[in-house]
Amino acid sequence: MSPGRSHRRFRSISRSRSRSSSISSRSSRNDFIAFTPTKKSPRGKGSRGRGNNKERGRGRGQKFVRRSFEEKEEQKPQLAKKNKKNQKKSPKTKGKNVGLFKLEHEEESSHKLLSRAQRFGDQLEHSRPKSRLSLGNTSLVNSIVVQDSDEESNMDWSSYHIVGTCQDLEKQYLRMSGPPDASKIRPVEVLRRSLEMVKRDWAEKMDYRYACEQMKTIRQDLTVQGVRDEFTVCVYETHARIAMEKGDHEEYNQCQTQLKNLYGEGLQGNRLEFTAYRILYYIYTSNLGDLNSALTDLTPKDRQDECIKHALDVRSAWALSNHHRFFHLYLNAPKMAGYLMDKFVGRIRKAALKAAVKAYRPTLPIDFIIPELGFSDRDECLEFLKEMNVTLLEEGSKIDCKASVAAVNWL
Repeated sequence: MSPGRSHRRFRSISRSRSRSSSISSRSSRNDFIAFTPTKKSPRGKGSRGRGNNKERGRGRGQKFVRRSFEEKEEQKPQLAKKNKKNQKKSPKTKGKNVGLFKLEHEEESSHKLLSRAQRFGDQLEHSRPKSRLSLGNTSLVNSIVVQDSDEESNMDWSSYHIVGTCQDLEKQYLRMSGPPDASKIRPVEVLRRSLEMVKRDWAEKMDYRYACEQMKTIRQDLTVQGVRDEFTVCVYETHARIAMEKGDHEEYNQCQTQLKNLYGEGLQGNRLEFTAYRILYYIYTSNLGDLNSALTDLTPKDRQDECIKHALDVRSAWALSNHHRFFHLYLNAPKMAGYLMDKFVGRIRKAALKAAVKAYRPTLPIDFIIPELGFSDRDECLEFLKEMNVTLLEEGSKIDCKASVAAVNWL
């Protein structure tokens, strides 16, 4: 062993001995001192914590006394009296003369109501209607519901067995709000003459407001009298054609709904033609559920009809986004199918223009795009392109496809 290591070992041994001697001296002194434990001083109000100035535990230092069952039963009445004293009186039972207070309050409120009625009595008399409908059977009046059109109401008008006696060809349209009056309803013979008058007036003046009002009065008189025959079908078909020509799809929808029910009852009319119009209307509203139902109801014989075949081709071109085929069918629509296609041809044109600008580069001739977008007039096509913010070149003879991509992307 080297001398350096032995020297360090000697120093560590001497230090441990000195520590043990100091500990023994301290313990010897403590052996002769009497141990006097000091009581814990109670914490005052300034001590931390809630309730630390009290002793802890259940009962807070009180001695638990076990009571017998008889002693508990004897203490129950005393506890009940103490609980009643501690209970707060509710505002409803507060006071002695509760009934008197209620009577005074009711008298005061009734007096206020009478004074208010006297103040506003004159205004109420002026605003009150002077004449009222007085009927013996009030349940009949309550069962009548005012609808947008009388044929859509739930009333069974055939139960009245009314035959009109009015001979006027023209009549103002008013919605039914009570039982029908025979003196204000026209019979079927008068309605036939009225229908011919409306047809002549529409062909000469094209006054849609007058024609629509007169057609609705004819429909109303037929509905009230419960007439459902071929003449009823003719009335609804005429009104539907007028509404299509004017672009009123709401009136047309009401007419086509009634025509569908009339055709379902076996009444004769232009069933296939208006079935084709209904298919086009479902394409306009994007009503795929009713569209599939209408296609399912078609028979192989129905599919050979000109109007039905055209409507089916339009549906196929619309579903496949075949814009070239769609606009070819639009320009060659049979009968009045073009009026219905006018309702949704605008959105098809935007989709076709967007596809053409992205497909053709760098330019696209205007003469080529005119039939592809379903236009028959060059000026009309140029106006449409300007509305779509399309960039034109060479005095409007070509479309700059690259510069127009940003504009058509927003379509």
